[in-house]
Amino acid sequence: MKLLQITDSKVLMKKQQNSFVIPNIEELSFVDLDSDPIQFDAYDGVDYSFVVLGKEQDLPKEYCYKSFRELWETVDEQTLVVVGRAIQLAFWHRNSKYCGRCSAEFSFRENELGKICECGNMSYPAAYPAVIVSVKKGNEVLLVKTKYQQYPFYSSVAGFVDPGERLEAAVAREVMEEVGLEIENIKYFDSQPFAPSNNIMIGFTADYKSGEIVLQESEIAEAKWFSLDDLPYLPPGKSLPTRMIESYNQN
Repeated sequence: MKLLQITDSKVLMKKQQNSFVIPNIEELSFVDLDSDPIQFDAYDGVDYSFVVLGKEQDLPKEYCYKSFRELWETVDEQTLVVVGRAIQLAFWHRNSKYCGRCSAEFSFRENELGKICECGNMSYPAAYPAVIVSVKKGNEVLLVKTKYQQYPFYSSVAGFVDPGERLEAAVAREVMEEVGLEIENIKYFDSQPFAPSNNIMIGFTADYKSGEIVLQESEIAEAKWFSLDDLPYLPPGKSLPTRMIESYNQN
């Protein structure tokens, strides 16, 4: 069994040449566990469990804590899927200790990844839908920087879907709210789970229709049109917004 030990938004990984791998549970006797591991998946005959640590611990030199973003360019796709799922499940587990109906403590259900309270209320891992859209105008693409991002790159307009709202309507609304532009030809591109939160990013492409850039100053620090031949620093290559932008050049 392989064990993912998660603290905050980071996971304990084992260094292997120029990459990282998920360690086997037998290797991790040097870590003090705060609780029992929780099994969540199996891939290619290998079982995976996660455990939430209260804080980072001292590690042997061949081990380290890595964030999901730090692993984007250094692990294979299957490892990235497992790590992202474990981080999101840990987020749910930390935030569903007590029942929201009666405040009693939840307990795990048998034979499934869910929790139940003595009052009958249940909790299951949830994914919160958010849209992200790459807007194109001729040979230019719209890129933004938000006021709260922790990284120096530009990205695409994004936001959460409102209750009862169609995905395409959310795309058009977010672009109008954040940069004051009207768009058309909204087309689905792909989706991507977004750890460490429980978001699922749903990607779209769209064409500029009309308007001038007007920033939503409470959310957006900067918005510009960039030539596809002269792009700024973008998120790592496996990220959804970068793949959307790269698809323009491929086409």
